[in-house]
Amino acid sequence: MFCEYDITAYPLDQGRVLIEAAAGSGKTYTIQFIFLRLLLERDDLRPAGILVVTFTEAATEELKDRIRDILRQASRRLGNIALGAAVGEDDLGRVLNRALARPGLNLPRLRERLHGVLAAFDELVITTIHGFCNRILNDYAFECGRRGGLELVRENRSFLKQVAEDYWRRTFYEGRPVLAQTVVAQGLTTEDLYALGALLDQDPELAFLPEQPEHASWAEDLQAYGTVLEKLERVYTSACRQGLARLQTERDAIERALFADQALKKNLWRPENFAEYAEALAELLAAADWLDENGLALLERFTNAGLERRLKQKRLRPEHPFFDWAQELYAVVQDYHVTAAALLVAVKRDFIAYASGPAGLEACKRRAHQQGYSDFLTGLRQALTGAAGRVLRRLTGERFKVALVDEFQDTDPVQNTIFNALFRQPGLLYYRIGDPKQSIYGFRGADIFSYLEAARENDQRRATLDCNYRSTPELLQALNYLFQGPSPFLLDGIDYRPMRSGGPARLQLFIDSEPAAPLTFWHLPGEDSRPLSSYEAGSRISGAVADRCVELLRLAREENRSGWRAELVETESGRRRPLRASDIAVLTSTNREAKQLWELCLARGLPALVTATGDLWRSREARDLFLFLRAVLAPDNDRYLATALGTCLLGLSGARLAAFHETPEGGGSSAAEPWRAEYEAWRGAFFQGRETWRKHGLPALLSTFPDFTGVEPRPETAREFPLHLARGRKGERALTNFLHLREVLHETERENLFSPAALLLWFERRLEEGTDGEKKESELKLESEADAIRIMTVHKSKGLEFPVVFATFLWSRGFSPGNGKNLRGSFHQPRPEGGFRRCLDLSARSDPMIGEVVAAEELAEQLRLFYVAVTRAVTALYLAWPQTRNSGKTALMYLRRPPRNEAERREFLLNGAAAASSELINDERSRRWETAPGIVGAIPQEQGLCLTAETFGRPEVFRARNFTRPLLPAAGILSFSRLTGAERQSFSAASRPAPPAAGAAPECSAASPLAAFPGGTATGNAVHEIFEKIDFSLFAAAGKQPEGTPRTIIRRALERFGLGEGDAAAPAADGGSRRERLLLKLLELVLQTPLPGPDGAFRLADPALERVREMEFWLPLAAFPPAEKLTALFKSSGLPAFSHLPREQLERWRFSFAGSQPERGFLNGYIDLVFSYRGRYYLLDWKTNNLGPSWGDYRAAALQQNILEEDYLLQYHLYLIALHRFLAAHLVDYDYDRHCGGVYYLYLRGINGNDAATGVFYDRPSRFLVETLAQMVCGDPVGP
Repeated sequence: MFCEYDITAYPLDQGRVLIEAAAGSGKTYTIQFIFLRLLLERDDLRPAGILVVTFTEAATEELKDRIRDILRQASRRLGNIALGAAVGEDDLGRVLNRALARPGLNLPRLRERLHGVLAAFDELVITTIHGFCNRILNDYAFECGRRGGLELVRENRSFLKQVAEDYWRRTFYEGRPVLAQTVVAQGLTTEDLYALGALLDQDPELAFLPEQPEHASWAEDLQAYGTVLEKLERVYTSACRQGLARLQTERDAIERALFADQALKKNLWRPENFAEYAEALAELLAAADWLDENGLALLERFTNAGLERRLKQKRLRPEHPFFDWAQELYAVVQDYHVTAAALLVAVKRDFIAYASGPAGLEACKRRAHQQGYSDFLTGLRQALTGAAGRVLRRLTGERFKVALVDEFQDTDPVQNTIFNALFRQPGLLYYRIGDPKQSIYGFRGADIFSYLEAARENDQRRATLDCNYRSTPELLQALNYLFQGPSPFLLDGIDYRPMRSGGPARLQLFIDSEPAAPLTFWHLPGEDSRPLSSYEAGSRISGAVADRCVELLRLAREENRSGWRAELVETESGRRRPLRASDIAVLTSTNREAKQLWELCLARGLPALVTATGDLWRSREARDLFLFLRAVLAPDNDRYLATALGTCLLGLSGARLAAFHETPEGGGSSAAEPWRAEYEAWRGAFFQGRETWRKHGLPALLSTFPDFTGVEPRPETAREFPLHLARGRKGERALTNFLHLREVLHETERENLFSPAALLLWFERRLEEGTDGEKKESELKLESEADAIRIMTVHKSKGLEFPVVFATFLWSRGFSPGNGKNLRGSFHQPRPEGGFRRCLDLSARSDPMIGEVVAAEELAEQLRLFYVAVTRAVTALYLAWPQTRNSGKTALMYLRRPPRNEAERREFLLNGAAAASSELINDERSRRWETAPGIVGAIPQEQGLCLTAETFGRPEVFRARNFTRPLLPAAGILSFSRLTGAERQSFSAASRPAPPAAGAAPECSAASPLAAFPGGTATGNAVHEIFEKIDFSLFAAAGKQPEGTPRTIIRRALERFGLGEGDAAAPAADGGSRRERLLLKLLELVLQTPLPGPDGAFRLADPALERVREMEFWLPLAAFPPAEKLTALFKSSGLPAFSHLPREQLERWRFSFAGSQPERGFLNGYIDLVFSYRGRYYLLDWKTNNLGPSWGDYRAAALQQNILEEDYLLQYHLYLIALHRFLAAHLVDYDYDRHCGGVYYLYLRGINGNDAATGVFYDRPSRFLVETLAQMVCGDPVGP
């Protein structure tokens, strides 16, 4: 028997307690007080000895917050009592009074105890069930025999798919063809095997039907079935040939034999149909494929048995050899189908043996050195049932004296076994708290029968929480009316006790100063004596819901004498406020319904949000982002590029994409040139994006992207993806998904140190596999916290409450009648020794007994879903019931017209109610709901109401105020290329690496290793990467090239930037491809070339050099000077490093850049190489510029000319200022003249390896010039 649980006085001694907490009864509130009382009343308990477990991480955090809150309240109340305040008469006051009345306890001791618990709150064990199991496995790893160092994966989906695919290949690719042909013809796939493996992984004790004795080898059975099927196939093929020949040659005789004596009933075998049937049968026989159900029915018409069934009374059956042949063939086909069905069962059982065997799921995990969350449960259960189980139970019992399991109705058999093994021990207190009426997560593994089995245990105390503190008394009265029928939840052990109000309504909805109806029940009858289709009913009800929401929100903006026409009133305080959109929730059965209703709300102007349970990886934004990133890594692929341009991120139209590739009539190209140029400009942007991703990571790439109009890029209108996505009609949803994807991908990139290619591969796998289980980061996030109607599935609504709830779509999801034709999923059977076992029928048989059990469990779950939905409402609930073809197979129909006896119950489960009958709907039993409190009537006619800005109570057009305050100077982060305007080229077709072609680049001297390489960024990037990664000291020995690592670095760089030579790139006998050998020679020449300096010549290969490669800097910009001012400064210095140029040329020279020049910000860049030699610091930049075909093109005058033309003069001075500032900040005795060695620009195509006469530019600017420029650029002089 159950008794009401008293949170202030219920005994807290040892034993087991089951609390059944109805919806809205304060379950979490009760757990708070149980925890508080345990601390105050049990002197033998340590705080860390109280275990609290629940199911989700969100529920765990809520429990922690609520328990911490009650402890703080108690501590503050005790402090006030110490100052003379009264204890109080509320629940907290009664608990404290009870504790203070205990002998040996006083106020200071209680305060000290609570302070200690709060100070060490993080040591309390409040966790998820999986977290608890993992803690036990880790803390007692030796006793559990657990392996260490396993990587945690959230689900076993990938392992299960691998096991299913491995089994399929092993069994069917390497086995007899007839086996594969048969199982495929029967519809079995690897997905079916995966689903079977998932069920087995979820419940290792799952029983399989039909029952089978111990079997030596299912694999041997498969071979035996293969032999039988091959024999049947030979017989069938031969019979088809014979029958086809006879049908072609004796067709007229067969027709005469059938109809000459008119012995057959014409309504069952019409003569005019013979030709059609004969031709159809001939086609089937010619194909010689095994007949399916329809083909078998056609053949049956020509069999002797089929003719007997269609024979008139006292007439003789038609005779012909064709009918005898048809009878024989019919028997062969039946034998085939029986054998094929048996084969399917054998395959499934063989797969089960394989998946649970040494080469199955566990082997996959071992090889990957990984484990999933389910392994925490199975691992602990195995440990408890093993040799160390006794020791483990003792250790756990000594550690945790109390266990509180929240949401116990959602446990499964494995979890129940674990908790019983650990906490059904003498001296322990074991609380199980839940509500079987709210067990709705069977698809996640929750097993209501585990709860029912636990509830039937005799050695426990039982209590209930039946007072509802959520809904108004009037609404509770209506809900009690809905569930007043016999066995409202169908299953024995789940009873409905009428809910009582815990006090006056907390909140009340008033419409025009009158309390709103607590329950509104809409009828939607069929039309013209016919039931509605599900689509018609859904459309009508969606329209009515939208109309009513518009009406309520309109009323909430209109005032009357007392306040607003639609307002919520807090009963205790009397405070009033208008009804808000966020006070309204619409609950649906499926995500599809939620999305459709959301679309309708948007069309009607209603603010609405979908709390979706969908998968992030199934969203449109995930697919489009993958296509975009794929094109970023392969801009040369036209198909990838065109697809990316059409995604939601860039949004180019189909017409525009087609124009990129059109060939004008007449063969001319002038009309297509602008479009082609724009296309190549986009391609250049993707190349630039690839470099951004590689250097700065994914977030930098996904912040902005260049936009184009015509041919020219428009950096000032660069596309910001978040803003672009937010502008769409479903912008909030798209933006939320995009930001969520960016967050998950960046986290994955960072945690796993993925390269862009590796991240893209991971992304692709996620799109293919989706999400299984409760992977939190893959659930769609709520797009906004704005005031909007909440649309969600019933599953998502559990634990929430809303003042107004529309549960108007609960009719759309019914159960499958148990007539033996719609078996699906697992079901439960009672065990002879008590309790239940979960079963799965592997056969395709039609068993009405099993069908009835399956239907009962489906209907019971639908009834529990209905209960969860209707108990979300606080003040007003809307229901709808349309007359459709399937509405008689729903929980709503069962509650409205409950069966009166066992016979009616069985009939309802087997066939459903005749919901299409208007007489049945309107009879006395069905009409009893019309006496329920509230409004019961026909659904209102749809009006198509819209909530416009005007009716919503705010102006239709907003006007921005003029901003008159002065703005601060523009700030920004610049690179040198953007500063000088060179970045325009990086976004154009010029940035695209040109493909190597004969004569595409002028040849240098035969001695130059780079002569065989094309111009463009690909060569430059490859060479830079090689110099960035190579160890210079390996080339210290003159005339000797190193082996090993340098060659590998070169090869990888060539492959990465598309400079490999195909088959020629394979390692040859002399150590590599031609280009690899040339680059190795280039390294030797560059690193052994003597470089001039203040302290004499030296080589980069000298071991004494200390180096930093790709040194990043951030140079503050105070007010960047214009080009004219910079030109004057440099000319005033005399430009001593350019002595080989004519004086008149230097006088004519000036800076010509006109890039972006913010007045303040930072200049960001990378110095290719910074090194020190004999106490001086140098900077160096690699250049692959192609200045001409001969060494003379790389002598001093040519290099100085190029330095001026490309504005490298300003570049290396800015780099030198950055180095100068760095050294001044880090060297205590820094002096520019003593520590600065100068600048080298090495033109690699002109390095000869002997001297610095060609390819080497060197400058050591004066201190005055550097500090003056620093003052102009940075706003402060840089000095020691």
